[in-house]
Amino acid sequence: MQITISDGYLSLIEQYDWFGLKLQNEDEATVQAMISINVTIEQLQGNIAEVRAYWNEHLANMAEQHWLKENNIKRKLDREAKAQNGTEFHIYECTLEE
Repeated sequence: MQITISDGYLSLIEQYDWFGLKLQNEDEATVQAMISINVTIEQLQGNIAEVRAYWNEHLANMAEQHWLKENNIKRKLDREAKAQNGTEFHIYECTLEE
């Protein structure tokens, strides 16, 4: 499969099952509108520690749950206390652009 981006449109050469999403280069405008990702940002003491992109919200939420467990955060109060020290986890839904 070959993916190209030109004039803000995504072109896919040949049909491809992309994470359960069937795409074909016949409808490039629709393909462009459909592609969104979930970006997670981990901060440690106010500094960005890691940025990752996920294909769907479920995977981003799983990453957040892993982060909570890894940082021993079990309650909202625990999370707020960590945030005061600059240790936070954020999820943003973004449109994938050129």
